[in-house]
Parts: sequence; C-alpha cells; structure tokens
Amino acid sequence: MTSPPSSTTRPSAYRGVLSGRRQQLWTELFPQAEAAGFPPFLTEVKASSPLNASPYVTSLEDLRAGRALPARREQVRRLVDYLTMLAAHGVQCDFMVLGGSLLDASRTPRDIDALFLYRARDGFDTAGLRDLQIAAEKFRIDARLAPIDGDMLPALKITLFMAMLYSTDRSGSLARGVVLVDCRGGGDD
Repeated sequence: MTSPPSSTTRPSAYRGVLSGRRQQLWTELFPQAEAAGFPPFLTEVKASSPLNASPYVTSLEDLRAGRALPARREQVRRLVDYLTMLAAHGVQCDFMVLGGSLLDASRTPRDIDALFLYRARDGFDTAGLRDLQIAAEKFRIDARLAPIDGDMLPALKITLFMAMLYSTDRSGSLARGVVLVDCRGGGDD
C-alpha cells in the first residue's frame, strides 16, 4: 500500500461514477471527519447538511490504498477479502456502511461492523445468502447484507437502522458517525 496523501488529494475511484465538483463535494471532508474521530456532525447541527455530516463518503479504492482509514489496514484487508468472496458467489457489493469501534481510534476493534448493499448477479441463489453472512465471521466481520436491486424500501430501512445502530454507544447515546464506502469504482466487479 502507498503512503496516505495529503488531505487535499481527491479520491480517484469516482472517475466515471461521479465527476467534477459533485465528486469533490461528497468526499472533501472525509479527512477532516477522520481526524475528528467521525463525529455525527462536523459543525453545529443547524449548520449541517449531507455534505458535512455523517455518513462520510470514501471509496473502496481509497481504503485499499490507505488514503482512508490508514490505521485500519488489517481490517480493510479483511473487508476486501470478504468482498472478493461475495463476488465469487454472485454478490456485487455497490456500497458498504461501516461503523462501530472500527471508527474509534482509541479502540482496537474485535470485529468490523459492516452493512453490504448488494446486487445479485445472474445465477445467484438467494438460498445461500445466510451462509455468506455466516462466512463473514471468519473475516471477523459482523456483516449484514441488504439487496438494492429490488424494492428499495427494505434496503433503505435496513441502511437507516444500521447507520443509527453503528452511531450509538452501548447506552444508546449518539456517539459517532458512520462511513459510506462507494465500491463501484474500485470494487471486485
């Protein structure tokens, strides 16, 4: 992996997915959020927007290259290995939502809390979905999988619930934000 660039370097995985100013808007505050410990909001709540608050957006390519979450290289390797396994079984992950202790620099995470938003490829048998979720345990990933190639209501409900869950501490208080990883530009597809 390469050394993390300065915070002014823009992620490259979005070329062809997002372009120009829109790409920069979604990702430019990720280094600031990471340095601040991924708070739910980077500014006071009334001055917040989807651009400067959780979820903080990065790309799979930037995770792989160490430009995002560089202190979590071991966990990123496990995520990439799991994504590779999913792809081999006909599951195309477009996005991941990451949270919990992975985003807490003061802790060493026991596992990785991750939601995988996926599309099924031709020939995928949904009967094996539970087995793929269980297989995540060997990667020390507490995985949830949500389909995005059908009715979006369940996908949105699951995503919003998991983001809230990942953002709270054990007492139920809002503790941190979450990270949204775009896997489309640098994923195993």
